Amino acid sequence: IQAAEAFSRLPDKPDVIFCDSDSIALGALHELSQEGIRVPKDVSLVSIGLNHSETTRCSIPALTVAELPLQEMAEGCADCVIGLLTGKLKAPHNAILETGIIERDSLS
Repeated sequence: IQAAEAFSRLPDKPDVIFCDSDSIALGALHELSQEGIRVPKDVSLVSIGLNHSETTRCSIPALTVAELPLQEMAEGCADCVIGLLTGKLKAPHNAILETGIIERDSLS
């Protein structure tokens, strides 16, 4: 909410706000509305969805959510730890995973 308040005072606003979680995005959506900033007409709003909350679908406007592949991330972390412990993998290790997006009304 404080970040959305600060955003409303920016002279040059970005086109999109990315929020770290669904609850932060919902708070930002509420505060932006209170400040008279229209989503998505004035700014697009995207949540980095960790729990695929149904509330993002039911908000007004419905929030666009970038999906993180949590199952693949967890499996990759476990494989990495096992590989490090068994000597089959050297640190540091990087992995690239595909993300998805559930495009809804908060994205222009």
